[in-house]
Amino acid sequence: MGSLYKQYLDETGDEHKAALLAAAGYNAGPGAVKKFRGIPPYKETQNYVDKVANHLRKNPIKGMPTPSPEIKTSPRSIMGQPEGITP
Repeated sequence: MGSLYKQYLDETGDEHKAALLAAAGYNAGPGAVKKFRGIPPYKETQNYVDKVANHLRKNPIKGMPTPSPEIKTSPRSIMGQPEGITP
């Protein structure tokens, strides 16, 4: 998950977003994160990312960013508009 985190940190410039994207990429695969330009709309993945974010908020790991509570698991909230979907 470390290399995914670094990749998403380079793409977003935001350590909190990168941490959530890395969790999503671990669960659903990096291709799904790329396709949806954020956390995929899969319920299982969204639940997993929520659990990881809540765990990191309650139990911070030294050197690992603590996700901000305002970051949501909506696919559009992380990297912009998903491919092929219009508002």
